Amino acid sequence: MKKQSSSETLHYDPTRPCCESPAAGDLFPDMTRLEDNKENRGRVASVILESVGIGRQRQQLTIDASAWSECVKHPNFRACYDLSMAKLALEQAM
Repeated sequence: MKKQSSSETLHYDPTRPCCESPAAGDLFPDMTRLEDNKENRGRVASVILESVGIGRQRQQLTIDASAWSECVKHPNFRACYDLSMAKLALEQAM
Protein backbone atom coordinates (compact mmCIF):
# COMPACT_ATOMS: atom_id res chain seq x y z
CA MET A 1 0.00 0.00 0.00
CA LYS A 2 1.42 3.37 -0.97
CA LYS A 3 0.49 6.81 0.25
CA GLN A 4 -0.06 9.46 -2.42
CA SER A 5 -1.37 12.50 -0.57
CA SER A 6 -2.91 13.35 2.76
CA SER A 7 -6.41 12.90 1.32
CA GLU A 8 -5.92 9.48 -0.28
CA THR A 9 -4.20 6.16 0.29
CA LEU A 10 -3.32 3.97 -2.67
CA HIS A 11 -3.79 0.24 -2.21
CA TYR A 12 -1.97 -0.57 -5.48
CA ASP A 13 1.24 0.30 -7.29
CA PRO A 14 0.41 3.05 -9.82
CA THR A 15 3.69 2.43 -11.69
CA ARG A 16 2.45 -0.98 -12.84
CA PRO A 17 -0.26 -1.41 -15.49
CA CYS A 18 -3.58 -2.94 -14.52
CA CYS A 19 -3.52 -6.75 -14.39
CA GLU A 20 0.13 -6.78 -15.48
CA SER A 21 0.43 -9.91 -13.39
CA PRO A 22 -2.49 -12.12 -12.32
CA ALA A 23 -0.96 -12.02 -8.84
CA ALA A 24 -1.65 -8.29 -8.54
CA GLY A 25 -5.23 -8.72 -7.30
CA ASP A 26 -5.37 -4.99 -6.60
CA LEU A 27 -8.61 -3.97 -8.28
CA PHE A 28 -10.15 -3.09 -4.90
CA PRO A 29 -8.64 -1.45 -1.80
CA ASP A 30 -7.43 -3.66 1.05
CA MET A 31 -10.51 -3.63 3.29
CA THR A 32 -8.43 -4.54 6.36
CA ARG A 33 -6.35 -1.37 6.04
CA LEU A 34 -8.87 1.35 5.30
CA GLU A 35 -8.07 4.76 6.71
CA ASP A 36 -10.86 7.03 7.93
CA ASN A 37 -11.43 10.39 6.25
CA LYS A 38 -9.32 9.48 3.21
CA GLU A 39 -10.02 8.05 -0.20
CA ASN A 40 -8.76 4.45 -0.05
CA ARG A 41 -8.06 3.64 -3.69
CA GLY A 42 -7.81 0.28 -5.33
CA ARG A 43 -7.09 0.20 -9.02
CA VAL A 44 -10.77 0.47 -10.06
CA ALA A 45 -12.70 1.08 -6.83
CA SER A 46 -12.34 3.58 -3.99
CA VAL A 47 -13.83 3.64 -0.52
CA ILE A 48 -14.21 6.70 1.70
CA LEU A 49 -15.13 6.26 5.35
CA GLU A 50 -16.03 9.53 7.03
CA SER A 51 -15.60 9.52 10.76
CA VAL A 52 -15.77 12.21 13.41
CA GLY A 53 -15.33 10.90 16.91
CA ILE A 54 -16.75 7.47 17.61
CA GLY A 55 -18.19 5.49 14.71
CA ARG A 56 -18.51 6.20 11.02
CA GLN A 57 -20.98 8.73 9.77
CA ARG A 58 -20.79 7.97 6.04
CA GLN A 59 -19.39 5.37 3.68
CA GLN A 60 -18.96 5.94 -0.04
CA LEU A 61 -17.94 3.56 -2.81
CA THR A 62 -16.72 4.96 -6.14
CA ILE A 63 -15.92 3.04 -9.31
CA ASP A 64 -13.45 4.45 -11.84
CA ALA A 65 -15.16 3.49 -15.12
CA SER A 66 -12.18 4.39 -17.29
CA ALA A 67 -9.78 2.31 -15.17
CA TRP A 68 -12.26 -0.60 -15.27
CA SER A 69 -12.47 -0.34 -19.08
CA GLU A 70 -8.68 -0.48 -19.34
CA CYS A 71 -8.38 -3.43 -16.95
CA VAL A 72 -11.07 -5.46 -18.72
CA LYS A 73 -9.06 -5.26 -21.97
CA HIS A 74 -5.98 -6.87 -20.42
CA PRO A 75 -5.36 -10.60 -21.15
CA ASN A 76 -4.76 -11.29 -17.43
CA PHE A 77 -7.95 -9.53 -16.32
CA ARG A 78 -9.88 -12.65 -15.34
CA ALA A 79 -7.08 -14.00 -13.13
CA CYS A 80 -6.57 -10.55 -11.53
CA TYR A 81 -10.32 -10.19 -10.96
CA ASP A 82 -10.60 -13.66 -9.43
CA LEU A 83 -7.72 -12.94 -7.05
CA SER A 84 -9.18 -9.54 -6.15
CA MET A 85 -12.53 -11.18 -5.32
CA ALA A 86 -10.83 -13.93 -3.30
CA LYS A 87 -8.94 -11.29 -1.30
CA LEU A 88 -12.23 -9.47 -0.59
CA ALA A 89 -13.79 -12.70 0.66
CA LEU A 90 -10.84 -13.45 2.93
CA GLU A 91 -10.77 -9.89 4.26
CA GLN A 92 -14.47 -10.16 5.10
CA ALA A 93 -13.87 -13.46 6.88
CA MET A 94 -11.13 -11.87 8.99
